[in-house]
Amino acid sequence: MDYAIKVLFIAFALLITILTCSFALYLFREQRDIIDIGSTLIDQTVVQYHNISFVQYDSEHLYYYDVKTVIDLIINNNIQNKNSIYEIELLVYDSKSDIEVSEGKITNKSFMKNYDFLNPNVLSESLLYKIELIYNKYGLIGTIRISNE
Repeated sequence: MDYAIKVLFIAFALLITILTCSFALYLFREQRDIIDIGSTLIDQTVVQYHNISFVQYDSEHLYYYDVKTVIDLIINNNIQNKNSIYEIELLVYDSKSDIEVSEGKITNKSFMKNYDFLNPNVLSESLLYKIELIYNKYGLIGTIRISNE
């Protein structure tokens, strides 16, 4: 009788182990909406949250205050997410001189003095801008291109 009870305990322990492993495997498979980026995991809601503040500016015919807002958003984003996949690079295209310059992952506004069309002292209120969002392979906004029209 003692032997039968020991066998039942072993069988019960084995059953609990199998159920625990099955549950862990089930939970792992349920996480299919998570993208694996090397050692970093990004949930799709995080991607949407990151992109949401910039998407409204993906347009032509924007005014200087819109561009200034986007530049402020980029700077704040890059300061908060330094050296991460969430940093955003800025491209500036001057259509008059047909030159595109990568300003990199900006963290201040010092670059603006290099462009007449971004310099608030030179601007005219009627000047229009175009902002283009460029997504990386993970669906995050990786680059923003600002140009004058």
